[in-house]
Amino acid sequence: MIYALVNDLFFRSKIEATARVQNKEVHFTSGASAIRNATLVLVDLEFARPEDLSLILKNNPLVQMVGFASHKNAGAFEMAKHAGIHAMPRSLFTQKISDLLEDK
Repeated sequence: MIYALVNDLFFRSKIEATARVQNKEVHFTSGASAIRNATLVLVDLEFARPEDLSLILKNNPLVQMVGFASHKNAGAFEMAKHAGIHAMPRSLFTQKISDLLEDK
């Protein structure tokens, strides 16, 4: 299952549009506790908290997590690094959404 922990409506709509084209189902949630049996979790690092990321990884040990944040938000990238999450700037994430969903 693919989940997205995304608060930004702009990125939510981009993910939804890409998923629709690829006939993929993405479950959007505002809480990490709702994420179960995930294969991929897309995370807005400017919205997520470190405890959310830990909970997701604890409940889904085999999950691939990809985070995105403003390239200026060094704190978000540091948080992702400590949590073991692949993180990228928002601009690169926008380019990679299709590839990320295609693999799942």
